Amino acid sequence: MECILNKLSFNEVENINNKAQKVIENTVLNKYTTIIFDLDGVMWDCFSSKGDSIGAFQTEPPFRLQDENVIFDLGGNIIQLQKGMIDIIELLDSMDRNLGICSRSADSDKDLPFAAQPAVMLLKKFGLYKYFNFDIIIKPNISKVNYVHSFGKTLFIDDSKDNIEEVSKKDDVDVLWRKSFNEWPDLLTKIY
Repeated sequence: MECILNKLSFNEVENINNKAQKVIENTVLNKYTTIIFDLDGVMWDCFSSKGDSIGAFQTEPPFRLQDENVIFDLGGNIIQLQKGMIDIIELLDSMDRNLGICSRSADSDKDLPFAAQPAVMLLKKFGLYKYFNFDIIIKPNISKVNYVHSFGKTLFIDDSKDNIEEVSKKDDVDVLWRKSFNEWPDLLTKIY
């Protein structure tokens, strides 16, 4: 979307923003200026070559993009974006939402620099990293309540009930349990 927007007139960009606003107008996403995502089980699902569920920190570069939603790692593990994830991220970005990440998708046994973390490399390979303009926290063994901070009206999305319950105690951050809806496009059809 970045290259296209550079070639569009102000009125054309404004028209895109107005259409995006209408799409989310009556949805849960409309209320928030900042949305913070977990990664594993929220934005993507990772599977070993045997089909077992794994975390992104258990994957190993180099990563090969199969298509816009699927990546294979060196060992044949599969990382698959959840249905509609790219569309949701692009839609939120077009509406100038602050997008952040708070995830434990880092290996505590490896002292890798931020850019070498598999989760960061995967975000870049999927072409999603550029959309995250708020905090990007990817650390092992963290208590997310200490890292999820509000910036305007803020929503935190996680698949762990424990993380949701812990962060929900903060007065300035709302939470959404990823398992409360089937697919990301469902958030655009539910009226809140």
